[in-house]
Amino acid sequence: MVNIEKYLKDQIKDFYKLVEVIPNSNGTHVIKYIGLSYGIDRTPIFGSSSHTLNLTQILRDIAISEILTIKKEKNQLQLDESLLTEEQIEKLDKLRSAQKSIFFNFEILNQCKIEWSNQFKVGDRVNFKGHYGIITYKHQMKSKNTPQEWTVRSNGFEYRYVSGVLLSLNKKEDLSNIKIDKELDKLSTIKLLKMYKKSLKRGRGLGNKRIKRILYDREDVSNREIKKIINYR
Repeated sequence: MVNIEKYLKDQIKDFYKLVEVIPNSNGTHVIKYIGLSYGIDRTPIFGSSSHTLNLTQILRDIAISEILTIKKEKNQLQLDESLLTEEQIEKLDKLRSAQKSIFFNFEILNQCKIEWSNQFKVGDRVNFKGHYGIITYKHQMKSKNTPQEWTVRSNGFEYRYVSGVLLSLNKKEDLSNIKIDKELDKLSTIKLLKMYKKSLKRGRGLGNKRIKRILYDREDVSNREIKKIINYR
């Protein structure tokens, strides 16, 4: 069974969530979607965007239940119903009439931010403000309609009430193929951390992998002692 969002992720580089598909007179389709990109400091950036593709074949292969994953009547996939059987059209109409929730574009955007913020857990390695950090606490939220907030330790600072929208996962790379630099390995962990931070700035977020290779084998001293506690909101 074809999943249209998975298909669009393969076709559109910054695709995150589908909002609407609008057919053009020339046989192509305008895909309105929520895009996800990253700033220089690896902070997630969500925004509304659009892209034009020909989805005629892919739409023929999509099951009716998948067509209606978007809850807003206006934002449902607008198909040429001549592609469907009478039984499918009848089922489609019944499902449309059963929908009660109305989502506007900004609400879908907020939904994406909440979904993103909820993906983390205590102990996760994350990127925060261009630096490496560790999530140490999940805050109790008063509403389910706001992004989850976390406590993050980074560079000796403890940041509390940090919105998950400002975080991205720091996935550990396999650096086993990088030979350990004997001269760098003689330096202290503190010294290496300072050098690595400088390399992040020079490399626009891409740090020196020779230093990173050594740090991955060292104890993380950057978050051992807390210098200052900062309430982020």
